Amino acid sequence: MKSVYRHRQFGAFSVAAVVAVIVLVLMVGGPALAHPALQILLGVLVVVMVVFSSLTVEVHPSTLVFWFGPGLLRKTVPMGEIASVEPVRNPWYYGIGLRLTPHGMLYSVSGLSAVEITRRGGHRFRLGTDEPERLCAAIEKARARFSE
Repeated sequence: MKSVYRHRQFGAFSVAAVVAVIVLVLMVGGPALAHPALQILLGVLVVVMVVFSSLTVEVHPSTLVFWFGPGLLRKTVPMGEIASVEPVRNPWYYGIGLRLTPHGMLYSVSGLSAVEITRRGGHRFRLGTDEPERLCAAIEKARARFSE
């Protein structure tokens, strides 16, 4: 299915932070690097870095699809379930990644800008993006086409 909108936001800060922690562990670790627990920790850090390295959002005529990194954490929302969308700004303390906030789940890899999506049942979630106006416009356009 051809997408109406597609954007991948790279999480430069989150990737740099995990790389810094890995380098620090490798520098300080010395002989302890042979310990299995430290190797598992390094492996977990690499997986977290890959999974949360980017957030891709696609708007299709009938669905909104988004996922982190290579697509392990993927979510699809039918356009018919979306009641409203609006650009918002998250406070810095909401952080990045997959978070529960007072406004519902937040999916973000970088920055404070997001789009808040309210579903027909009242449940809300936020998609972090560096293109909030374009994403809102694409969802609104797809919703209008879907409701015709």
